[in-house]
Amino acid sequence: MDKVGLSGELQMTGEYDSGQRFITREEVSNIALAAAKEAARQTLNETFGMLGVNLANFDDIQKFRDDLTWVRRYRSLSDGAGKRATMTIISVVSAGIAISLWEWIKSLIRASH
Repeated sequence: MDKVGLSGELQMTGEYDSGQRFITREEVSNIALAAAKEAARQTLNETFGMLGVNLANFDDIQKFRDDLTWVRRYRSLSDGAGKRATMTIISVVSAGIAISLWEWIKSLIRASH
């Protein structure tokens, strides 16, 4: 069986040499996976800690979720308000153009009589 020494060299014989302990590829994989999970956990804790969220405290997590929900609702409302404002401006300008055209047509008709 292939073994990996603590210094990283691969031993193909699977024998123990001079009292060194060798670990299997599966053990190396498990150690790497555990290290990656711990690094991810620490990174998340640090990142959310900077945002004022303690991931060990459910109340902090719930408050953060509520804040995100409020922001999502606010964004949806502001997007809708922007669309309504744009439509209002377009309607006012269109009405102004239509009234101007109508008055121009009326003045042409009056001038021809």
